[in-house]
Amino acid sequence: MAYKFQTLAATMSGSLTQEGDFTVKDHSNNTKATIGIDGAISGSGNLSSDGNLFTNGTVKFAAITADTAL
Repeated sequence: MAYKFQTLAATMSGSLTQEGDFTVKDHSNNTKATIGIDGAISGSGNLSSDGNLFTNGTVKFAAITADTAL
């Protein structure tokens, strides 16, 4: 079985199969986002989209006050 270790930045295309959680870390090795094997997504930072965001469930916002615009 062959193994490839990537130590620097990589650009990937095509199909990628991941076993276990998928974790994104910053340059200081702090976890910024995680996608669990159950499909749950968690993270910190900003969420942005160039298109529409859809959900089929509840959206919860932490730290929302009465004068915060959505």
